[in-house]
Amino acid sequence: MSEKRLKNEWESAAFNRETNEWDHTLLKSWEHAPDADNPFITQAAPTKITLSKAKPKTRDFRVYASIPDEQIGYRNLNGELVPMHDERAMAVARLILKEYQPDIIVKAGDTGDLGEFSRFDPDAPSNPGTVQATIDRAHAWNAELRADNPNARIVELEGNHNRLTKFVLKHAMQLAGVTRANTPEDWPVVTWPFLTRMDETDTEWVSGYPANEFWATDDLVFVHGKQVASRGSTACKMSQDHPDANVVFGHVHRQEMHTRTTRFGKFLTAITFGTLARIDGIVPSFWNGIDDRGDTVQRMENWQNGIGLIYDYGDGEYQFDSIQIHGGTANYRGKTYQVDS
Repeated sequence: MSEKRLKNEWESAAFNRETNEWDHTLLKSWEHAPDADNPFITQAAPTKITLSKAKPKTRDFRVYASIPDEQIGYRNLNGELVPMHDERAMAVARLILKEYQPDIIVKAGDTGDLGEFSRFDPDAPSNPGTVQATIDRAHAWNAELRADNPNARIVELEGNHNRLTKFVLKHAMQLAGVTRANTPEDWPVVTWPFLTRMDETDTEWVSGYPANEFWATDDLVFVHGKQVASRGSTACKMSQDHPDANVVFGHVHRQEMHTRTTRFGKFLTAITFGTLARIDGIVPSFWNGIDDRGDTVQRMENWQNGIGLIYDYGDGEYQFDSIQIHGGTANYRGKTYQVDS
């Protein structure tokens, strides 16, 4: 089993304008010493969650947030675990969500990349230690979201990159469905919600991709999605597939929006808000390349970093705000959200 050592712990603080106090969150970083001869994985290390003192927002409308495709994962480049997710974009997303305190936060799927379990051939030499690091970071990310948004309902959709169950069924069927001793109510041990300790961050898991859906209202549904129109509008196709509802989706890593008017005069929107993964070629994709030294070749993907906020004014009236994050900076409603590089 890869050896995991506590490298550092520190306290993050953010000023809460509502309470005029500083909110503190304890964060931890871990070092992984991969053992290629015994490459097992384990649950993420538990994280102490210090909830912010943010009170529920008093407003006559509801706010939903969409967090698209973080693709949390690492490449082991010359012994260094290099993230495929964009830590700066994730940090900016946290700043925005903490300020607006959504009623519901929906993670659109593919929180983890998990390319190590892909049915496709690897694009680089084996990456020892990356799976455990992915699990640990995904749990820490959920813990950060929960600490910042103590009153939110947080929902995570399963996407096509959650390959653990299929991998177990194909290569170790005897382990499928196995829980810890005398805990039949637990998640099976080789599943994403168990390994990332979702229950401990009060994160709801909606599995069953691609059929899984989360309905925030009678006419607003969140899905991961399974189609990509590389030279057209995926949003248009998603709108056609959901003729009676507004649909928020992920999967394509781009920011797209399509709105149509029904025969009865109702506006229906299909929208996707991009990705929180890196867009410089490090994420395995159709276009990425690896050189003879095993390093990724920098090539900008036609992807955009961002998140979305949806305002629900009732009676089927919605406002969809797509927030771009570029180079560690986002501008939204006249305010700049920025993190250091």
